[in-house]
Amino acid sequence: MAVQRIEADELRLFPDPIGEGLRGWFNKSVGLVLLALVGAGWLALLTWSVTDMTSAGAAGADPRAVRNLLGPPGALFSDIALQSFGLAAVFVLLPVTLWGFELIVHERMHRPLSRIGLWLIAIPSLAAAFSGLAVPSGWPLDLGLGGLIGDFLGETGVQMGAVLLSDRASWLAPMAFAVFGIWALLRAGGLHVSDLAILFERDRNAGRGGMGRLLGAIAGGTAAAAVRDGARQAVRRGAAVLARGG
Repeated sequence: MAVQRIEADELRLFPDPIGEGLRGWFNKSVGLVLLALVGAGWLALLTWSVTDMTSAGAAGADPRAVRNLLGPPGALFSDIALQSFGLAAVFVLLPVTLWGFELIVHERMHRPLSRIGLWLIAIPSLAAAFSGLAVPSGWPLDLGLGGLIGDFLGETGVQMGAVLLSDRASWLAPMAFAVFGIWALLRAGGLHVSDLAILFERDRNAGRGGMGRLLGAIAGGTAAAAVRDGARQAVRRGAAVLARGG
């Protein structure tokens, strides 16, 4: 086994320290790109205007006729997001923001596939929850608060729940969607439900409020796993060095 490991190490293009450094810089670069895209997405959503052209015509519109600060591309993105998910569009970029910070701070993203899957589930679930709310008179879209996808899922959930819960399904189904959506959103961002309590606590020693502690938890939520992985790598390198010395 030691001989096979040594031969595998010799076939690598770069030694371990250089290879790990390159991977770290690559992951940090990906994190920076994600944060840049997230910033653009937030700007597009925040400057969405009901007077902008619809998503069908924004791509070919005169940029001066679009009020979105990112022009037609921003109007197109924000219109698709709001038409699809309604108010849940606000939460679309939250996990991606945390992924970017995680890649920059820890140079890796833990369990990326499962977290991306949870993200894809969380947003429609939250949209379905918003669809159960009454539409205010000033709502600018012809759809409900959950958008096209949220209204469809919400109505489907109410109809299925009505078989067992009768009239109570009209409020139990949106509540179930909300609970599951919040849980999935937190897990997609690498957080636990217990981390929400940080918002209501104060760190007397550090003198930071709840938001400061929450940001610290976001930055260090995967530190334990990173330490374990680093320890395993150190043990493997030590074994390889001993085998070479033997």
